[in-house]
Amino acid sequence: MGRVKKGQLSPDFAMSAMIFSLATLFIFFHLTRTYYTRVWEVSRAESMAAAQNLAVFLTSEEGNWSDNPFESGSIAFGGSSLNGTRMQYFFGMSYQTAQDKLTLSEDFRTEAWTLPNIGITSDIVELYPNNTVDIQMQTTENSTLQLVMVGTQGDQGYVFWNQSVGRYHGFSWTLPAGVYSLKALAVSSENYGAYEAVFRVIP
Repeated sequence: MGRVKKGQLSPDFAMSAMIFSLATLFIFFHLTRTYYTRVWEVSRAESMAAAQNLAVFLTSEEGNWSDNPFESGSIAFGGSSLNGTRMQYFFGMSYQTAQDKLTLSEDFRTEAWTLPNIGITSDIVELYPNNTVDIQMQTTENSTLQLVMVGTQGDQGYVFWNQSVGRYHGFSWTLPAGVYSLKALAVSSENYGAYEAVFRVIP
C-alpha cells in the first residue's frame, strides 16, 4: 500500500520540485533586476557626464560666431563672461539647428536661469506678542519691493499686499492673531531678489 506505483508522483518530490522552481525563478529575477539596474546606472552616469561637458563647453568657450549667427561654426557663448546676445541666439535656434552646430548625435535639453542678484534683509522675528507688526526691510540696491502676506487662523484667511520703492522699506500692520507667510520680490531693471519668512501673531 505504501509503495509508489510507476507513473505516480510523490508529494515530497512535487513539493521539492516546486520549491526548487520558485528558488530558481527568484534567483533569475534578482539577477535580471540587478543587471538592468546596473545598466541604467551606467547609462545615467554617462548622460550626466555628457550634460556636464555640454554645459562647460557652452559657458566656458567663446565659440566662433559669424555675422549671421545661424551660419556660425561654433556657438558657445561663454569665456570670461556670458554673452547675452549669443545666448539669446542659441535659445532662438531650432532644436535641429542647435544640434547640428554642436555636432551632437544624442538628444539634449538646455535651460537657462537668471539667478537672483538683489539681496533682501529684514528684522522679522518668529513671534509678535501683539497685533502691531512693524517690519523693516533693506535691499542691496534701489528697487521696487512687492510684498505679499497670507495669514491663517482656524478657518479664517487673511491676505495683505504692499509695495515700496528704494533701498529701505518699512511696513506696519495691525494683524489678527494667526500664522503668517510672507513673500517679497525686489525688482530693478533686469535684476531681482526674493525673500520669504513665516511668523506668528499672538495678541
